Formats: sequence, structure tokens, C-alpha cells
Amino acid sequence: MSFRFLPRRRLALLLLAAGPPLSAAHAQQRPTPTAWADDASARFAATNGTYASWLYRYRAVSLDVAALRPVLGAAPLEGSLAAARGVGAAVLALPLPDGTTGRFRLVEAPVMAPALAHKFPQIKTYAGVGLDDPTASVRCDLTPLGFHAQILSRTMGTIYVDPVSISDPTHYLSFYRHDMNRAARGGHGACGFVPPTTDRARSAGAPAHEAAGTPAALRPQVAAGNTLRSYRLALAATRENVIARGGTSVSALASMTTSVNRVVGVYEKELAVRMILVPNTDTLIATSTSTYANNDGFTMLSQNQRRVDRLIGTANYDIGHVFSTGGGGVADLGCVCRTGIKAEGVTGLDTPTGDAFDIDYVAHEMGHQFGANHPFNSENSSCGGGNRNPGTAYEPGSGSTIMAYAGICGSDDLQRNSDAYFHTGSYQEIQAEIAQTSCFTTQPTGNTPPTVTVPATGKTIPMRTPFRLTAVGADADGDALTYNWEDMDRGGTRGGPPLNATNQVINQRDPLFRSFTASASPTRYFPQLFKIISGASPAKGEALPTVTRALKFRCTVRDEHLSTPLGFVVGGVDYSLTIGIKVTATAGPFVVQAPNGPGGPQWYVDSPATVTWDVANTTAAPVSCDTVDIILSRDGGLTYTDTLAANVPNSGSATFTVPTTVLPTTSARVMVHAHDNFFFDISNASFSILEPQAPDYALSVTPTGNAVACPDAPVAFTVDVASISSYTTPVDLTVAGLPTGATGLFAATTVTPGSAGNTLTVTAPAGTTPGTYPLTVTGAAGPNVKTASVTLTIGAQLTAATTLVGPADAATAQALAPVFTWTPVPEARTYTLELSSDAIFTAPLLLTVPNLTVTTYALTGVTLTDATTYYWRVRGESVCGPGPASAVFSFSTADPTGLAPDALTDQLTVAPNPSSTGEFAVRLTKAPAGRVTLTVLDALGRTVQTAARTAGTAPLAHTVDLRAQPEGVYVLRLTLPDGRTAVRRLVKL
Repeated sequence: MSFRFLPRRRLALLLLAAGPPLSAAHAQQRPTPTAWADDASARFAATNGTYASWLYRYRAVSLDVAALRPVLGAAPLEGSLAAARGVGAAVLALPLPDGTTGRFRLVEAPVMAPALAHKFPQIKTYAGVGLDDPTASVRCDLTPLGFHAQILSRTMGTIYVDPVSISDPTHYLSFYRHDMNRAARGGHGACGFVPPTTDRARSAGAPAHEAAGTPAALRPQVAAGNTLRSYRLALAATRENVIARGGTSVSALASMTTSVNRVVGVYEKELAVRMILVPNTDTLIATSTSTYANNDGFTMLSQNQRRVDRLIGTANYDIGHVFSTGGGGVADLGCVCRTGIKAEGVTGLDTPTGDAFDIDYVAHEMGHQFGANHPFNSENSSCGGGNRNPGTAYEPGSGSTIMAYAGICGSDDLQRNSDAYFHTGSYQEIQAEIAQTSCFTTQPTGNTPPTVTVPATGKTIPMRTPFRLTAVGADADGDALTYNWEDMDRGGTRGGPPLNATNQVINQRDPLFRSFTASASPTRYFPQLFKIISGASPAKGEALPTVTRALKFRCTVRDEHLSTPLGFVVGGVDYSLTIGIKVTATAGPFVVQAPNGPGGPQWYVDSPATVTWDVANTTAAPVSCDTVDIILSRDGGLTYTDTLAANVPNSGSATFTVPTTVLPTTSARVMVHAHDNFFFDISNASFSILEPQAPDYALSVTPTGNAVACPDAPVAFTVDVASISSYTTPVDLTVAGLPTGATGLFAATTVTPGSAGNTLTVTAPAGTTPGTYPLTVTGAAGPNVKTASVTLTIGAQLTAATTLVGPADAATAQALAPVFTWTPVPEARTYTLELSSDAIFTAPLLLTVPNLTVTTYALTGVTLTDATTYYWRVRGESVCGPGPASAVFSFSTADPTGLAPDALTDQLTVAPNPSSTGEFAVRLTKAPAGRVTLTVLDALGRTVQTAARTAGTAPLAHTVDLRAQPEGVYVLRLTLPDGRTAVRRLVKL
């Protein structure tokens, strides 16, 4: 089926990738060529033009068109033998906003059919790649309206060179995309989709498209870049649009060609797709009479379809579109090549030129025509009104890619404007759409798409803990690659909650991590590394989850060097399989505790150092992280080059000698990273590593506290005598502070610094008074004496049993989920409760609950039977082991509700049950008409919730919400209009 998209009116600017200033990269370049000049006339023209008022910053230059023409005229035609051999290569120098010059190797890259180009030889388009910046590509043109250039660069970002006005082809502005002032230019709105009234795509004989909400995850992986697919574009213009583009058919065609050239610059790089203006495009330019409802996008859809079919012929184009000055953006979803709807695309803006029009509108609306839905997961502001598509809601909030709604979703905005690339979900939709079409023509590009692999799926990470993912890319042509790691979780049928740090992390379904522009690094940190090392609050689209949930990610890899052997500037793109990660709320946050900042200890090269961290239950299942790696950064946390300890136990502490290969620094940070997992943490602030100290030794004893010994059960301490700067004098060891009668034995009483494996074993005899004893270990290397303090705890063995309180012995009519209570035992740290169906506790028991830290327990996990006798007992346990068991009590049960299930219960369904969320969907399939009362009772028979519903001919549905109630067993009772009852037990986990 096809979808229409509601009008979209907003200004947006193009940004492919942000990067550092280029002064260093361009400082040694040749001077600005004579075709361009920074002069007063250009600055005067800029200040008197409207375009400059839309920019925060710009560089004003004058162009000598006569000097530029021979440079462009030397450009070989792409795909030609000359282009393949590099014969007569044209090098174009362009003025950059920072005052430097960027050089590009050019080929002529037409976006007009040969017949149209022959009719309008004054309109030429070109493509090229950077010589000074190999990450840059350019699309430019020379027309009667002057020269225009669009530079897409990973290091520089996006740069435009445009005339100061449509009527001045001599003076120009060079500016960064991020310096455009959206508010000053104006324009905003949405392009929300709604289902069409008829399924015209299917009636036209085209394959059915997936409905909104259907995931694209099962579609095959598709790489692009080895073949350029060209589509014949029938592009029309309303009379009002022609006036805004200069007033004549030639000026309109020139301006429209600039727009198409810029869109093609993105589509070729992202999709290996080109659009070629059809031979009779000039007949679609309305110069005299208005043939369109210029301000009504929906009406223009059918008007354009009829007009293009009539003037061009339905067999003579593959995609149609019309430019207006009103009506926003409207398009059919997936209509390319589909007879009867393939010209139904409209883009209208009151200022229909420049990046705001070409990328955020034209590229977006044509993206819909090529099959891409909206990827944002917000229903705020313009993201509401049905514009969000549940099946492709991959981007948090407004999103940031071409098909998203950056800048028009209110508080859910991630940024002001869209970036000029497709989310991998949109890319997949478009490639799937292309695979269903056959109307395009193809050309080999000579470029081999890259490949990418990702880590194995299925790891579990702790909540509120940073993690990082690394892909492995390869390119048969040896091209440099860029990487995009993107969240592939879909928001589902409902919109996400307002995008803030609280709501973002508590849901179990919505995407959490936004898309960022491509990086040369195959590793993405979640959240961004600079956010982690700065300690900044979580940004929108970057917050870590706080609940148990699943996460899905995909990595897209792109060619960085886009010039192919045949001269085509076509990008190679591929994406990975989806990697799944689980998050558990039973572990985390995993946190580095020391060293942490200037107030912490200083380290010395070739001396012992210790790192401590909060294990946070990460050694237990499901994380099961047994070992970690400790890695050092010497530049404040930006890069990690020195491994201090590899595959060491995840015990919360590690001591090692700082390698002599580590250079002193005042900007050291430490990362503790799971050895076979993705999660990690970084110390909060920089600390210092100093030059080696004078030769010495260091004495340490671990654990420093909470070492527990029980009578006649020894406890061992690790005694480490570390060497500083190759110190080798033997050290004699002694211990003081032992309890009366206790012994302390060293594995070796004299050790050489740097040797490992020495221990101190302390044994206390029976009868030793329980308590805490401070111990002092002393090391002496002649007069060089050092001490280390530790704490020894002598535990008590339990001799008394607890007394059971309730249910009382031989109690009757007890609840089916009773609450057990007993008295505390001195020195007991935990209790174990056992429940049996016989008095001698024959295995297997009905229930064993260990490690209880309180003297009460509400029964869960076991369903007791009515009118049955049960037996229970409790045993206390101290640090020195279990004590004696209590006396055995018995009790018999009765249903506290007084309700017995009847035949009607078979008509009652509850799902899910048990429920981990506390919500239960109740459905009664047959009920007499009238009032139905729903009552929920807890295990003690107390009413916790009531509701009333009216039953009719349809099944009765109701949601029981026990989210505010504690975990346990509940009873749902429905009282029907005729007095009969239906009963169901509910279990909240």
C-alpha cells in the first residue's frame, strides 16, 4: 500500500560530520587562486543581501567566472576513458570558510539527460573528491545563476559556496552548515504520514509494501556502491516557484538543477542512486499560468501525477516531483516506478533554494518516495499527529537523520537540524524498495562496497554502566572507512515518553541511543567518551538504562575515499548483522573507585599501584564477568594505550607495578574493562604519574578489613612486598595485636621485594572472645622499617535456636500464602526457612529460602493447597556457619476468600500470569449483561482493589494494575450480575 505524508514546513541545515578547525590541515596550502578574491565589494554585497542575514558567520568572496570556466571545462566526463586514466584531470580550488583553500579533483557528472543538456549547455554539474582532505567530496555546478558548491567532509563538516543572492553571480558566501541561523530564515512544520483512502499502489499492479508497524529486521542485508542506479526524474515547478527562482524557465531550470545536484550528492554517497532530469523537463516548468494549487500539497499530488503523465508520458520517467512555495512536503510512500502514483511527490517552501530546501525537504520527501518511513520515536510537537511510524521508530526523540524530524519536536529535539545521511533502518527500507523496482538503468562504478563484522550477540551488561562496541571493517579497494553504530530498538505501537533523563532509562522497549555522524573509529562508546570523562549529565539520546531490558545495535560502514577508477563519486555502503545485548538490573553500576582525581594517590613509574572498583554483582549470573583488564590513558581519557593488568580477577582490587614504558603525565585516567564483555568504567578525574622514585620497597596486606576468622578455622591475609626501582634488600616480617592464644604464621618470614605469593595465616582457638582486633604487620630491611594495618574479626558460632512465632504450631484455617515470623538470634546474620509436606522434612522440600536478613517472610513461588497440613522451621547462620534448627511447627490451610472455583472460571483468562510488571489483562469471554464487580484480595484476604464494568454481548476486558503492590500472590474475584462468581489466582513476580 502507499502512504501519504502531511505537509512539512521547517528550515533545516545540512551537516554530514562535525570536525575540528582546518587551520592546521591547510596552513601550508597554496594561496587562494585568482578565480576567487576576498575583497570589499564581496563584503558589501553580502551585507546588503538577505542570504548573509541567515548566517552567523561566513566568508565573502568575489568570483572571476572567466577564470573559472576553463578549469571546469577541463573536467573529463565521469565513466570516460579520460576519467579512468586521469587524463586532463581538472583541479578546482574552492574558498573555505576558515580563510583557506580546498582543492578537488573534478569530473563532469551530469544530472540532466543528454537531450536536455544539449538544449541548455549553459547548465553544467560536476563531482569531485578532496586532494587536501581525502574525506571530502564535492558537488558543484555552473549555471546562469552562478556557481554553487556543496562539500561533504568528515573532518570539516558540510560547507556551502553560494551566491549572495539569486541575481548576483559575482559575489559569494562560503560558510559552514552549522553557521546557518534557522530562526532567522524561518520555516518549520512536519510531514506526518497517514494511510491513503485507497490502495492505489496495489491496484497499479505493484508489490504490496509493508504496513506501518511491520519491522524490516527480516529483510536481507544489502550492500551498495558497485553499481550506480539511475532513475529518470520528471521534476516540475509551479508558477510561484518559478518566480522565486528568477522568473524564467531557464533560471528555474538552473536553480532546480542545483537542487537535484545537491540531493544526488547525498544519494550517490549514501545509496549509489542518481536521478537524471528527463529530456523535456523544461515543459514541466509553469512560467505563464498556474496549473497547481501551490499552497495545497495534497491537491498537488494528483495534479502533478496527471500533468507529468500527460506532458512526459508514463513510460518516459521513473519518479516525479514538483517544487512549490507552499504546502510543505507531501509524498506517497514507495511510489518510484509505480504507474499511476510515481509522480506524487511535493516539496514546497517559501524560500525554495539552498540547503534548507534541498536536503531537509527534497531529500526527505524523495526518501519517502523511495520507501523510507519516519525513524523518530516521539509524539511531541510536530512529531505527533500520526507522524511517528511505530515499525521504524529507531531514533530517540526527534531523531537526527534525513528522514527524522530534528528541530521540530519541541523538548524532544536532539538538535536543530537533520544530518545528511540515512539511519541504517531507513537505508534498509530504501534498498528493499529499490530491490522491488526495475525501471532504473545501471552503470558499474569500479567501487567494491566494504564489509563489516560485529561481536557475537548475547552478552549481558550491568545497568547504569558505560559500554563500547567495536566493528571490524574491510575494503577490497583499500579505501578508508567510516562507521555508524546505531540503536535498532523500535518504540513499538505507542510513542515514547517525553525524552528526558528520567523517562528515557526506565522503559524496556524504546530506543535509548541516538545516531551520530560517521566516525573513522570502528568503536562507539555509549554514552560518548567525552561525556563519560567530563562527568556530564546524560544527554538526550545517550542515557544508560536502569532496568532489565534488551538492546539491539547495528553498524553501518561506508567508503571514505569516494573516487572510483571510472571517475564516479559513488560511496560504498554495507551494514552488519544486528547485535543483541541484555541489560540486567541485578548488577551495576560498575564503578572505578580509585584512583580518582588530583586528591587521590600519585603513581610512580616502576612502583606498585592499586586500582579499586565496585564489582556491583557483575561476577554473578547473568553477567558472569570473572576477569577484567585495566588500561591506562595518558591524555585525560581520550585514548587508552597502556595495559596495566590483563585478565585479572574481577575482585574489586588489583595491584601491579607501573611499567617502565609508561611516560610520566599529569593527565592519567584508568579504565577497568570487562575482559570478555562490553562494559567498563573510567576514573572520574585525572591524576599524576611521576618519574621513578629512589630504590625502596612497599608493604601492603590485604584484605585490609572485614577478614573474619572463626574458632579453629584459619583466615589468610596476602602480604605483598613490592620493589620500587629494583630494590632487593631482604625484608623481615612480624605481626602484632593477635588475640590471646591465637597464632599468626607467615609463609616466609624473610622475603625479597618483588617476590609474590607470601601469606599470613591467623588461627584463633575455640573459646576466643568474638570481636574486632587490629593487627599490625611490620617489615624491616635493616633500619628501613614499614608497617601495614589490617583488621581481624573473630566470629561467633551460634548455639541458640530461633523461636517460631507464626503461623502458630497446629494453627488452622491459614491463608494459602501465609506470612512466616520468628524471633531474632544474637550473632545471626542470615536465616534459612524450610517448608515441607511432612514432619521429618523429606527431600525434596516444598521450599527452601536461604539468606533472609529479616525475621519475616511472605510466601511466594509456591502455591499451597486448601485444607492441607504443612510443616516449617528456621535455622540461623552466623559468619561461622549455621546454628541449630528451630522446633518444627505445623499449620493447615483454608482459602481466605471463601470462594470455590466453579465452571464459569474456565471462561476467565488472565495474561500474563505470573506478571513481572504487575499488570494483568483480564478477559471474560461469556458473561450475562449487566454490572460485573472485580475484587482483588491479597494473601491475607484483604481487599486491595475493586472495579466495576458493564458486560454486554462482547467479551469483557479489564486491566488489573498491581504495580503499586508488593510481590506476592493475589486472588481475583469477579461477581456477575446473576450472583455467580469467577475466581483466578494472580502472581506478581
